[in-house]
Amino acid sequence: MRKRNRLLVENGLAGIPASGRKARRAAAMFFCWLCCIWLWTGTGGLLRVLAAEGTVHFGSDSYVWNTGEVSPLGVYFEGSIAVSSYSICLEYDPEVLSYLNGADRTEGNLLWLEGGGGESSYKRMLHFEPLTEAETTVHMVSASGIGMSVAEDGTVTEEAFELAGLAAAPVTVQKKISSNLRSLTVKDVEGMEEFAPERLEYHMQVEYGTKQLSLEYETEDEGADVSVSDTLLEEGENVIVVTVQ
Repeated sequence: MRKRNRLLVENGLAGIPASGRKARRAAAMFFCWLCCIWLWTGTGGLLRVLAAEGTVHFGSDSYVWNTGEVSPLGVYFEGSIAVSSYSICLEYDPEVLSYLNGADRTEGNLLWLEGGGGESSYKRMLHFEPLTEAETTVHMVSASGIGMSVAEDGTVTEEAFELAGLAAAPVTVQKKISSNLRSLTVKDVEGMEEFAPERLEYHMQVEYGTKQLSLEYETEDEGADVSVSDTLLEEGENVIVVTVQ
């Protein structure tokens, strides 16, 4: 007697009970469905989120300040979309610069600028007083921000800004040069009003026929430059200007 053995093959599910085969087929179909979604998403069919672009920089590439003078430093945060919030941390040398105001919070020689609210850019002003002649730099230690966009249906989406590097501002501090005179006289001619360092205008009368005046002066600062306008006189009123810088 010939005995025939039959092997039923259904997608590799031979020898598995019907209920098990149904479960395996369902699992296989679910896996294929997941693969389709992965492939679809991978080709950009469903959703792709890109970071918004932003820049943070100083108002100038470099600064020249004088000792003892209040000196401003502008800091800017700009975004390709509305800026929901931003945070910038700056570092300075307290032995060269004395911080006065403008930051939202401070810790030692670190200054934080924080804010936001939906504008596309923000300008902040810091103020320092230089203490001594030196070359120094104000560095941006860190910066971050969150951008905000609103879809046509009113949906608000927030995303982190991708910032292109942190800036540094070189500062040259030079000694403040006084523009005051220590003395001012007219040689060989009398009648000039009494000199005072804070005074900017003097009056005098000279004899008819005087052709020219010779001025003598001394500056408070040896590094100051002095220029004197034409000292030739004409009949009538004449003005001579002494400029100190």
